[in-house]
Amino acid sequence: MNSYPTQNIKDMLKDSNIDFRERGNELITHCIFNDCDADSRGNEAHLYINANTGQYYCHKCGENGGMNGLNKAFGITPETLTRQTFDQPSSPTKLATKYHNQLPLNIREWLKNDRLLLEEDIDDYELGYGEFYGKSWVTIPVRDASGTVQFMKLRQDPFVASGSAKYMSTGGEGAIFNAEILKEKPDQLVICEGEFDCLVLRAFGIPAISSTAGARTFKQEWIDQLTSVRHLYICFDNDEAGEQGANELIEKLSQALPSTSVLQISLPHEVGAHGDITDYFKLPNADPSDLFDKYAELRSGPKPIDVSTFKEITTSELASVLDLTIKHDNENKLVSFLCMLSAYTEDSQLNVSFNAPSSTGKTYIPTQVAQYFPDADVRQFGGASPTAFFHDNASFDKDRNCYIVDLERKILVFLEQPNPKLQENLRPVMSHDKKEISYKITDKNQKGSNRAKNIIIRGFPATIFCSAGMRLDEQEATRAILLSPETTIEKVQEGVHMATLRNANKAEFLAKIEASPERQQLKDRVLAIKQEHVDDIVVPDPNIIERRFLSHVQSTKPRHQRDVSHLLSIIKCITLLNVWYRRADNGNVVATQSDIDQGFEVWQKINKSQELNIPPYTYEFYKKYIVPIYVAKNADREPNSKQIGDDAGVSRKEIIHRHYELENRLPNDDILRRQILPMLEAAGLITQEKDPYDKRNKLIFPQLIEPEQYSGEHGGVTNLEQPKA
Repeated sequence: MNSYPTQNIKDMLKDSNIDFRERGNELITHCIFNDCDADSRGNEAHLYINANTGQYYCHKCGENGGMNGLNKAFGITPETLTRQTFDQPSSPTKLATKYHNQLPLNIREWLKNDRLLLEEDIDDYELGYGEFYGKSWVTIPVRDASGTVQFMKLRQDPFVASGSAKYMSTGGEGAIFNAEILKEKPDQLVICEGEFDCLVLRAFGIPAISSTAGARTFKQEWIDQLTSVRHLYICFDNDEAGEQGANELIEKLSQALPSTSVLQISLPHEVGAHGDITDYFKLPNADPSDLFDKYAELRSGPKPIDVSTFKEITTSELASVLDLTIKHDNENKLVSFLCMLSAYTEDSQLNVSFNAPSSTGKTYIPTQVAQYFPDADVRQFGGASPTAFFHDNASFDKDRNCYIVDLERKILVFLEQPNPKLQENLRPVMSHDKKEISYKITDKNQKGSNRAKNIIIRGFPATIFCSAGMRLDEQEATRAILLSPETTIEKVQEGVHMATLRNANKAEFLAKIEASPERQQLKDRVLAIKQEHVDDIVVPDPNIIERRFLSHVQSTKPRHQRDVSHLLSIIKCITLLNVWYRRADNGNVVATQSDIDQGFEVWQKINKSQELNIPPYTYEFYKKYIVPIYVAKNADREPNSKQIGDDAGVSRKEIIHRHYELENRLPNDDILRRQILPMLEAAGLITQEKDPYDKRNKLIFPQLIEPEQYSGEHGGVTNLEQPKA
């Protein structure tokens, strides 16, 4: 019997589709004589062949010999030599077609009846039949994500008795079988143990993949291709190897994909101790849905959420749910919720600043809203220095020699005004200047010496600041939406009622709140939105948005560039609430006219204080305690008179007196004098002049009085269009 010349042993291995690696004069591959390499992993192999002499030795089973033994193992004769060397197609794709065309009828029937495969899947995946390693095998082409055949997975001919390995491969490295399904970005995916299991699940309309190298060989780099999957189901065989492989894979997935639901499907004992998916579907009355509803157990990540239960929700319905724990304050709780929801966009995150005196609920609102969001995404700070903030949750990147603080898709809530230097450092982050922003800070080493550290803040968080101070730096004020809690009598009474219930029996109160189905569904909705991993939202007809925005502006200001961005972010977040109903055919999330109208409705209710660049509390103070006094003192003045100098100003004592009449408590005179009045003056709402009868005091003159501010109990119309001289 003729054989390959010894100098062409590499060609013999290549022509037989056997993968090998070289080390000096030795060729190392899986054993072709016995199944001793069936459990080998990765590059592990035990058959060593001398490339010069053809002498071989298996370091696991002890098989050894020379060229005649190799020829016999491969079934090589002069005829097969000629056929394999010159007649084989040149590419794996062509080989797959060739082997498929020679698939025997009995093997096709076995695939359909014993392996439960569909006729169309046998043809679509080009399952075939060929000679390898001197034996006959069922061929399973393994393709990459683009559909190109990489190599063949081999299953021993089921009708030929053999004591060798049941499965082998012509490729040395494992790969994902059915990788093409990942291009469709399925919502849920099953990772199973074998190629035939994948095809059986496909027959029942269930997307699935597997590793071609076995239960315990799912590579770390493959996990990066699963980030878009919300629910991963692991279903391996019922044997010990399957259980160990499932546990190892679940551990990898839980660490790499903490936001993905990872569930393990444990097949019922009826399938047998070594049963697989195919055995399950051979059971009488086997139901595919039972795999997910009956036999699946959550192992890591959030619980699976059925998004089909979500109906479209409006902002008024959202406010109604939030009303369970936050009475009144509709705009404040809506904007706070939308701000936190904006964390789950690519770059449309909002910033909110709550400014109001103590005990008004400025920290209560964001902390209550935060309960609807995953704890892992919300970071609440009672205070933080710039250095401490940068060190918090920082990871060292050795390659870049820097510490990285990852704030992408995070929510930051500062319950008290942070260190001014920290707020200054966060300005570029709040402005979304760059995805990664570098900082240099100094820190003391073990010897007490200062050393520089490189810090990179990555991503754009949604931020909420709470402060009892009224004065704001303009740079912070323009970057954030300014809010203040309501201080109406009705709200305070509701607050007293709720505080009584909560503190009388806290456990019962919280249990009742958490039992609300609307509250639980909103929490699930937030989690499902996060799992959608939306990058951007399209708002159509930007020219119409621009005209509509400017129609509510008397004169354009530089801050309007940021205000219109805030408006668009609000619209996008309202759209995000109903993301499942906003998908276009091309996959984009697109805002509807209803989303736009609701966004403008929310914006118009908070727009005035944004326009004036002052907290709403300060503006309400102006309307409630200053304007009515001024209107009453100048009731006899012509309503539309532009004459200056004949009107009576308002003193601080009068403001304090009116505040006491309405609230039954005195205002903080220091806050009034040092914060509220200077802000009103800077906004152009008032001027202050010395009292002609008492030079030690100043009189306050309103410069802008809206119609709703003076109609009603005081009557009359006053419109000061000209500032005082």
